[in-house]
Amino acid sequence: MFWLVFAISVYAAEPIHCQYDHSQKIYLENDFQAGYPRDVVFQCRYDCWNTTGMSDKILATHKVRVADQEQEALRTACEGVKLKKSKWGYEHDSTSAFYAHLSRSKEVKSWASRAGRNQKLEERLRTNLVNELEEVIAAFRLAGQSQDQYAPTYQQAAWLLVDVQKSLRQRSFHLLDAYVQTPAAIPPYFSANVLVANLLNNLAYWRWESSRLYFALAPVSVE
Repeated sequence: MFWLVFAISVYAAEPIHCQYDHSQKIYLENDFQAGYPRDVVFQCRYDCWNTTGMSDKILATHKVRVADQEQEALRTACEGVKLKKSKWGYEHDSTSAFYAHLSRSKEVKSWASRAGRNQKLEERLRTNLVNELEEVIAAFRLAGQSQDQYAPTYQQAAWLLVDVQKSLRQRSFHLLDAYVQTPAAIPPYFSANVLVANLLNNLAYWRWESSRLYFALAPVSVE
């Protein structure tokens, strides 16, 4: 049993942001008799604000795989919902707006693709990605100096990421988007291009268009 204390702020959020409105959350698929692991499909309703400050109601579908009770509590929360641990398990802490392009829902991503992008926020995301790539490039270069059979692959991947990082520093998303729009490959197709494409699809899924959203996992903040 969960005791929930709601801390909801409803307001005109930043452009291209959404917030769970607490009016609807329904489970479309959740077979409690199936045990773990199992797939859970649920819907949440969000208020989404466009660049003019007007809001739209979006009913979004989420599909997640859960392997235990803790994952079921965390992964089935609607996006933007913060949970906190309690003696009963996890309970609602607060609800906040989230950038629509960071959504794992096809419906929200589709709305965001039509509504545009928040350039101010994406500038911060770009800067963060440049810094993240600095660490990855260093790790790949180190791996490229090893005696491992894949060392040349990591070395080449490091150079490819340097090119992406340089273009991002010049405030260009062209090279990043070229990788992000490439469907993530599945091993054993291991190459420098595959390694870089998979990495960037992970780090920069906010650049995906809705058609690239091949899985759904609601990001949840937990304290």
